[in-house]
Amino acid sequence: MKILLIEDMPRKAESIKGVLSSQFPKIELSEESSYHAAIENISEHGNEYDIILLDMSMNTFNVSVEENGGIPEPFAGVRILEKLFLNEIDTKVIVISMYHKIEGKDFKEIGDELMEQYPNLYEGFVLFAFDRNDWKLKLINLISSYYD
Repeated sequence: MKILLIEDMPRKAESIKGVLSSQFPKIELSEESSYHAAIENISEHGNEYDIILLDMSMNTFNVSVEENGGIPEPFAGVRILEKLFLNEIDTKVIVISMYHKIEGKDFKEIGDELMEQYPNLYEGFVLFAFDRNDWKLKLINLISSYYD
């Protein structure tokens, strides 16, 4: 199984990778940490992944010595889902966000909209938190239905 993790917060990415390595030790994991890097990866390799774990809000570009990450994009995840849909890439997507609300919409409302717009791509919304563990079980359950 191949998974693409799109996450711009290193600490959160490490937590997610910890769950993946302990529960699914045989997966092949690729990572991207910005909107543009994710779009490039998906354009080249999108159909190679079984699942994309997608942060909803992220920087436009990778942060580096020369680049500050660009403008934070609150709905970058929605734009990535749209790119998958328009390019007929049928990789399943699980959204993992730590925000209860993004620009006035709560995570349930966002999830409902994603399910309505992208029913063949969107698999679910995991509400991440550093101080809780319930997100881990939800993520494991969502991935388990695809894991060999």
